Amino acid sequence: MGLIVTGDQFGVERSKDDAIQANVVANWRNARLQDMLMVVALLLLLLGYSLSAQAFTARDTGNEVTLDQVESGRLLWKPLVQDLHAGATNTATNVMRYKPATLLEEDVTINVSGLILTATLKQRFKNDSNEWLEAVYVFPLPENAALYQMEMRVGDRLIKGQVKEKSQAKKIYQNAKAEGKKAALVEQHRPNLFTNNIANIPPGETIEVMLEYNQVIRYDQGEFELRFPLTTTPRYFPGVAVSENGQRENVSMDEASAETIAHHINLQNPSTAIDTSTGWALPTTQVADAHQVSPFTIPLASMPVDTHKVTLTAEIDAGFPIDGVSSLSHQVEVLPAKSGYQIALKDGKSPMDRDFVLTWKPQVGAEPKAALFTEEWQGERYSLLMVVPPQQLPEEMVLPREQVFVIDTSGSMGGESIRQAKASLEKALMNLRSSDRFNVIEFNSYTHSLFQHSVPASQSNINEARNYVKNLQADGGTEMASALTAGFSGSIYPGYLRQVIFMTDGSVGNERALFNQIERELGDSRLFTIGIGSAPNSYFMRKAAEFGRGSFTYISNLNEVEVKLKKLFDKLRAPVLSNLAMNLVDDRGGVATTGKTNPAESYPNRISDLYLGEPLIQVIKHTKNGSMINLSANSVGMYQSQTPLWTQSINLQGAKQAKGIATYWGRQKIESLMDSGSLVSDADNQAQAKVRLRDQVIEVALKHHLVSPYTSLVAVEEVISRPEGAGLNKAAVPQLLPKGSTQKMARFPQTATSSQLYMLVGFLTLMLGMGMIFLNSARAPFSKQMMGAQSSAMSQ
Repeated sequence: MGLIVTGDQFGVERSKDDAIQANVVANWRNARLQDMLMVVALLLLLLGYSLSAQAFTARDTGNEVTLDQVESGRLLWKPLVQDLHAGATNTATNVMRYKPATLLEEDVTINVSGLILTATLKQRFKNDSNEWLEAVYVFPLPENAALYQMEMRVGDRLIKGQVKEKSQAKKIYQNAKAEGKKAALVEQHRPNLFTNNIANIPPGETIEVMLEYNQVIRYDQGEFELRFPLTTTPRYFPGVAVSENGQRENVSMDEASAETIAHHINLQNPSTAIDTSTGWALPTTQVADAHQVSPFTIPLASMPVDTHKVTLTAEIDAGFPIDGVSSLSHQVEVLPAKSGYQIALKDGKSPMDRDFVLTWKPQVGAEPKAALFTEEWQGERYSLLMVVPPQQLPEEMVLPREQVFVIDTSGSMGGESIRQAKASLEKALMNLRSSDRFNVIEFNSYTHSLFQHSVPASQSNINEARNYVKNLQADGGTEMASALTAGFSGSIYPGYLRQVIFMTDGSVGNERALFNQIERELGDSRLFTIGIGSAPNSYFMRKAAEFGRGSFTYISNLNEVEVKLKKLFDKLRAPVLSNLAMNLVDDRGGVATTGKTNPAESYPNRISDLYLGEPLIQVIKHTKNGSMINLSANSVGMYQSQTPLWTQSINLQGAKQAKGIATYWGRQKIESLMDSGSLVSDADNQAQAKVRLRDQVIEVALKHHLVSPYTSLVAVEEVISRPEGAGLNKAAVPQLLPKGSTQKMARFPQTATSSQLYMLVGFLTLMLGMGMIFLNSARAPFSKQMMGAQSSAMSQ
């Protein structure tokens, strides 16, 4: 068929060709626009994620935030354009550092006398801005520390802190802050986690806060261990975000959404706003104070070199010859002193990015079998007792074991921690005997068991378990409750000793609920915790093992796995002593049994089973006519009897004098009260029990001048410093990300980067691009129809 060329028909054909061409061009432009939008969206999302996770990417200095641009109560950072301390060839020169408004330095001085450790901690906060600041610093202490003293140094002036009921102390602090007076407030949120608030720090000046605490040194397997925490691993908070009036917010809890959620909640409840300026999380249905225990954590590489450094010295007077003083966490110098040893950091200062750990051993032949110290305080007598039980069990007393290994594979275990945990579990599997049974359970946001129930420790089962462990990866949340239930449940195998070995960094915020769960579900199992990482949650490790009638172990680096696990496996063979009892005999020969209303009151008030190498530690308040302490146990190994199978007597008259025992006794009594209060299950009785518990704790804390869940330390300078009309900004002092953690565990304040803006624009662009694709797809049939009609017309 040829082309008919007439005037009108040609015009029609020409018009149709133009329409087709125009339609093709339009489609091509739309396709390219979609491509461009998708590319831009992906770039913005990747950029936002990168800034949020690491904040390493260089930022335009024109976007630098200044104090004038920041609302009161917001964290202030300023980027440092270049790292002057890095070498020209060092790739670190490209790392953007963020400088907090408040710089931090710590000096730690530790004295060990016998079993008692006394530590002085000086925290110096320097205002590196041009405005008046309130600094807020969440900091860790050892989980059994008795914090009893605070002094605030302002220039040459020294202001002593006082312990007050918590709400009263806070009111004193808030009034002083509003009046422009310098003030400091120390509050306890967990036994090992505190907050220091310092109000009205002048521009360019420094305020020093001195804290003092004591604790009992740990003695285990013939070795003393001193552990001083310098940072914390970011915690996981189960539940959903909730406002203070109880209204639930159906949102996920992560640092990326925290600021937006906080703003939303504050708009809804302006009179009871939740201050989230110092933490990355919000309260949840399961952790009401999540916003107070979620300090920002910044990688060391992102911090300037003039902040977050610690100097630490220690003096050890053990009371007997020692050797083998060493630290696996830091390089130290050990020098002989007049009555022991002096220890200092080899480099003088060290980044505050991991626990400081120091160990020492008695010389051979000088190992303590028993130790007793005493103190007279306010007319009362207090004693600290340590007794080392028998160290060996006959082989016939050892039963086959059912061992359930539970390994934490949550995101906080990323990096060095998961390597330590996998190496530990690998070692544990290789240690199984053919007569044992075992299972492996991993948990993060979900819990998964390798086998449906415990299986015999055959070589094929062990090989399958080793392959399973090799493929474990750290990711997701820390839903620990379901893992505990899985560990405690399962079939009972008569004649087997059931042991649950729990490997975790303990980075959770709902510790108390988990302790209650362990108490309810433990049954005949025993729980042994292994603290993994450079800054594990020591409070969870110790108390979980205590409620689980087991023991706890720390593994700080891969070099410790071999030695620490061998000691643990020796313990797991069997408890050495069970069903222990303690009685006090007075000078007339009468027996005063321990108890709250009796002449002798000792803590812990429930004596746990003792395992190989572990000593019995008791702190006792007793009458002055006490002359002897008798100890007994009705179970040795697997043998039980109605009559004592082991006894030991300690003469009180031969005790050495020591300071700090009364304070430590008060701290232990408060912990015992808190444990008893949390175990009341009935709702009505629980409310009444909480009131009684609060009153009892306050009474003990005020008498012994202790910080507790219901009391705080507050210090106020009576001079008004801040000029009338001058503003006051709040600045959170972050912690360093624990050494060895992956960068994605960093918790940056969103004000430190433009990540949210990038991610929001990226998301909107992505939605626009997807919308265009959808519209074009909907129009496609019409276009094809038109093109088909045009082809038909041309063929005629």
